[in-house]
Amino acid sequence: MMIANFGSVMAFSGFNGTLMDVSQREPESRRGTLLGDVTILHYAFTIVSSFMTGIGLNSEDYGGTFSWTMGFNAIMWVCAAASLLTIPFSWYCIQEVKGERVSTSVSTYLYNLFQERAIYRYVAFHFFYNVFSSITVTSASVIKSDWAKVEPLSSGIANMATALLTISGAFLVKKCGLHWNWRYIIIVCQVTVVCIDAIPTMLTIWDVYRNQWFWLGVPLVAEVPTAVAGYVAQLFMLEIENTKGFEATLLGLAVTTDAVGSPFATVITKSVDGYFDIERTFIEQDDHHVRLQVTYAYLIAYVFNIVSVGFVFLLPKQKAEHVKLATEAYRLGPAPASESYLNYHKILEICRLSGAQAVHPGYGFLSENAAFARACQEANIEFIGPPVKAIEDMGSKSASKDIMIAAGVPVTPGYHGEDQSFDTLQKEARKIGYPVLIKAVLGGGGKGMRIVDQDKDLQEALDACPNMSEALRKKMGDAAVAAAKAVGYVGAGTVEFLLDEDESFYFMEMNTRLQVEHPVTEMITQQDLVELQLKVAAGQELPIRQEDLKIHGHAFEARIYAENPYNDFLPGSGKVQHLRLPPVSKDVRVDTGIVEGDEVSIFYDPMIAKLIVHGDNRQAALDKMVKALHQYQIVGLPTNIEFVSRTADHDAFREGGVDTSFLNKFGGDVLGSLGVYPMYATALGAVSLLLLEQLPRQSREGFSSELHSPWSDDSLAYFRSLETLERKLVLSHDDTEESVTVKCLSKNSYEVQLNHEDNTPTSLSVNGTVDDSGNFKYRVNNRTFKGTAVIHHENLHIFCDDNTQRYEYKFHVPLPSFEPAEGSAGATVHSKITAPMPGKIIKVLVKNGDAITAEQPMLIMEAMKMEHVIRAPKNGSVREVFCEQDDFVTDGHVLVELD
Repeated sequence: MMIANFGSVMAFSGFNGTLMDVSQREPESRRGTLLGDVTILHYAFTIVSSFMTGIGLNSEDYGGTFSWTMGFNAIMWVCAAASLLTIPFSWYCIQEVKGERVSTSVSTYLYNLFQERAIYRYVAFHFFYNVFSSITVTSASVIKSDWAKVEPLSSGIANMATALLTISGAFLVKKCGLHWNWRYIIIVCQVTVVCIDAIPTMLTIWDVYRNQWFWLGVPLVAEVPTAVAGYVAQLFMLEIENTKGFEATLLGLAVTTDAVGSPFATVITKSVDGYFDIERTFIEQDDHHVRLQVTYAYLIAYVFNIVSVGFVFLLPKQKAEHVKLATEAYRLGPAPASESYLNYHKILEICRLSGAQAVHPGYGFLSENAAFARACQEANIEFIGPPVKAIEDMGSKSASKDIMIAAGVPVTPGYHGEDQSFDTLQKEARKIGYPVLIKAVLGGGGKGMRIVDQDKDLQEALDACPNMSEALRKKMGDAAVAAAKAVGYVGAGTVEFLLDEDESFYFMEMNTRLQVEHPVTEMITQQDLVELQLKVAAGQELPIRQEDLKIHGHAFEARIYAENPYNDFLPGSGKVQHLRLPPVSKDVRVDTGIVEGDEVSIFYDPMIAKLIVHGDNRQAALDKMVKALHQYQIVGLPTNIEFVSRTADHDAFREGGVDTSFLNKFGGDVLGSLGVYPMYATALGAVSLLLLEQLPRQSREGFSSELHSPWSDDSLAYFRSLETLERKLVLSHDDTEESVTVKCLSKNSYEVQLNHEDNTPTSLSVNGTVDDSGNFKYRVNNRTFKGTAVIHHENLHIFCDDNTQRYEYKFHVPLPSFEPAEGSAGATVHSKITAPMPGKIIKVLVKNGDAITAEQPMLIMEAMKMEHVIRAPKNGSVREVFCEQDDFVTDGHVLVELD
């Protein structure tokens, strides 16, 4: 049987790998359908084999009634002959095309997947679920033949019916279940199976009704939920991203896990049944004692079967947060935007499948794509946005300015001709007069925009719009309406003007979509712009006129980005380890699509949320913004929250009149060191570190498992026994290191000694506790603190609620006896060039042995929709290149080694 299991694993690994590869090419809206078709076909052949087995083994030798038999050996030869037919079929019908070389080995790939935990959870679920759900009673076959009098032929017929019902279950999921909550389905189905199976089992055991068709027939009803549970468990594999090139490996791993689980179930079954009198000799007695013993054995088996559903929590996430908000969800495609959000053919296909009558493009991606709007129009699907011609006219800055001039809209002096040579641009710039602003004709979002003061002087700056008077607001609003009418515009859009010091303004461009900052407009006008868009798209008139709009108070929007302001604002990615949003109210709004546990990918813009606040005036709105930012907690990836908070609370920003030179003037204030942390913060951090170590391992996944990690020290066990313990730690932040000694005096009572550079210690008394979620309540020298402590890798984050505001403290815990890394992100130490962030290698510009000069481009990376050039830090030669084009690399990955 072990050899047979091994052969099955080998065969099904290749088969399932091929099936997975083909299934992933299906349209995303019906992914999993092919899997259902193959499942149905598989069980159709099972019907044939069950019929053959039932007929062939129904002689008296096997408990049947026929006088003839094919015999067991004959059946095996027939099965072997049928199996041989798969060889020519596989050889001639399945074509294998050699793909591009996978940049990592299978072992490395699997290791990374296990680190991400998706495949790990999937395999772990299969193992434990299969073990517990397969536990039964060893005497089941004897009860079946002796008490229920089931004949082999009847059993074969039941197996055929089982296959038919399994087909029904698979067909049901294929048609209706691709958008179910799969975890709930597995739980409900497994509990249903146990309840149904218990009915004929108990009635047969206690001789209430013994009949072979009753024994076989009632459990058949359970085959539909059994098939449903098994099918949806497989569908989770399709949710695991980035499996290209390793489909067979992953499916083989899952199949192997199923096969490995069966022996464990058998061992548990025999171990449990060994305590009861349920062997064949006892079953033949059929007395009250034996029936009671069999009942106990079955009840224990049923408990194990029910417990199996507890492992569904191991399965990877099925749907993202934005999917939960929808009544229906259709998967667009893989992570790269070009294969999903920018592929409007897939979007239109989903519209047809779902019966959608309209599409709201949002902002970004295809929101200003005229081809997409035209395709919607041709497909008779309402595009909730402006007409195609308006998008085309406003999409080109040069063409739109010509139209604006014809419409009488003021246009800033400039040059937008077709001759883009350097000499022509320089000539036109001198004609206009410096400074001039250079912007791409089809650019957006301010990316690539430059202000030029002299021929060779570039700096990023742009005069911002000062406070507007009501007269200026009306005048600019009238011009915006005229601009919209000039192109026959319909729907929401944003007209951008440049305003100079004497309040003259000039048309710059129009965004033919909903603006990212539209919540600000909604806050101050008390209008729902998306609702108005939908009404216009439905052919209704706007319920409000231009002159009826009133401005109420002041609003701010802060974009929360996954980027590091202290490392040149480079974007980052990773898993959201901890997330708590500020409380939402009528004046505080958070627009986001991520939840705790989500992964922030490198494939899209790094904006992960928008925080919008409203106040009666500018100062009140700023106060609410600063408070909400202090309440925003994110751990697991870099964010700009601290930077935005310090900017919003800066005196110069509060005074108003801010322009794009703000960072040049005050960058040291908002991007500089946070300075020395308060002593109470250090005390909170030190005690929290030690208390969090005492939590169960699953509650503190951020701790290091390294041998030299301070958290692997067994001496911490003394904290659990409440013995007095003195422990020394080094906590660091920015360029400051603090030596701390913590003494556990008694339960929930600690003395923290801070050792200063002049060797003068300061002692603080700390009393308090921390729960499994990191929520703490401490009293430090008679001052009470509440907040949250979160550990991620070797960093501790303290979110401390000081009555009215929250502060974030991040402590780095150095590893004792641990040598510093050779290089940090983006740095070059010991001649190694490392990746400054996670991303994809677009182009490798050097090769082994090349001579290089300082600042020479060596690699081009793509991350967060932007290209980043990795340059040589010095003159030298290339010793070895450790990456290839199209490789995905992690932060700190060694790319090139130099001599």
